[in-house]
Amino acid sequence: MCILLGGGNDAFNMLVPHGKRQYEAYRSMRGDLALERQDLLELPGGRAGECRLALHPGMQELHELYANGQAAIMANVGTVGCPHSLRSARDSLPADPMAHTAQLRQWQTCGPIPSATGWAGRIADLMQHESSENNLAMNLSLSGANVLQTGQHTSPVQLESGNRRCPQIPVGVDFQYLNNQMAERLVGSAHSGERERSARSQRVAAENTRRTVDEAPALPHELSTLFDHDPLSQRLAEVARVIAAQNASTARRQIFFVQFDGWDHHHRLLESQASMLPMLSRGLKSFRDALKYLDALDDVTTITTSEFGRSLISNGSGSDHGWASNQIVMGGAINGGQLLGEYPDLSADSPFHIGEGVIAPTTANDEYFAELALWLGVPPAGLGYVLPNLAALRARRGRLQRPALFA
Repeated sequence: MCILLGGGNDAFNMLVPHGKRQYEAYRSMRGDLALERQDLLELPGGRAGECRLALHPGMQELHELYANGQAAIMANVGTVGCPHSLRSARDSLPADPMAHTAQLRQWQTCGPIPSATGWAGRIADLMQHESSENNLAMNLSLSGANVLQTGQHTSPVQLESGNRRCPQIPVGVDFQYLNNQMAERLVGSAHSGERERSARSQRVAAENTRRTVDEAPALPHELSTLFDHDPLSQRLAEVARVIAAQNASTARRQIFFVQFDGWDHHHRLLESQASMLPMLSRGLKSFRDALKYLDALDDVTTITTSEFGRSLISNGSGSDHGWASNQIVMGGAINGGQLLGEYPDLSADSPFHIGEGVIAPTTANDEYFAELALWLGVPPAGLGYVLPNLAALRARRGRLQRPALFA
């Protein structure tokens, strides 16, 4: 399952250096945006020579999941136009690196520009015939149309989900609407012939999927009470209900998409994250508990994405658009309880710092998603179709890391 944190999560206040020297460098760069060191939730473990790290104080549930080996952090990941050494990082900035629409598209497509298909959609192109003997759709969205799940031959089934506004989430750009509109424009301009040829099978899959979901019973009381009433938790509860229904069918592989907006914190960053990061943390814990109840913990991997990280430098009360970010991974099959990738030096003279507080990635999101594709069952020979930029990145790796996401 993919949770998109729409707006660009300031993930260097979600995952903070805790060692004294590294923390002082962080505090110097962040200024009035810095969290107090004594309030942070230090993460256990860590390889020799690694920076000691801690979570935002509002993420106690994620801290517990990490400590229990059921969550990990993918460090310093971002869109990468080409492999770079640290010296050439500025020259490797992707096109429109700090624009919401461009980076939403790049995170979802991981393909040539322009691309009207997403990496999850291309996975479905390869594996749709394996997803179920009952011809159920592989991609299901709780947040409307999106490029991520749109393939050349397949489309996501959009499940109904309330989009109530939560008073704890700042009012701003409606990134779900932006994502929906972008998907509709891109899809409408490409592959119409391919879609016509596969339209009948797509209709059957959509009808069968909706019928299965509509007929699925409500979550048992002991599960429904796990979830808060905020929009994220309620969408995760609906995913849990669908997974529970699928236990009785023959579905093998499905990808769910949930969008959680409100992360464009140009203003009131500290106050906004103090309410939103706990919401994310509680939602993940509730979903984990539901999966454990359903005996599906090892069968589901949950990831976060966001169009970009944010600048370390304060603009007065918030942070502006950046590049690399840190993402959460949760599941029973992952290499949990550890940092995946390389956490950067956050000092002003860091080789990762390309200016204005913007940090260059050390893991390409293509590598992040390649691990997930292989776990889902994509054969290695199919990675070139799912992630067309991956081969070039691996051939000229530079300082980019290849994460070991699964055991």
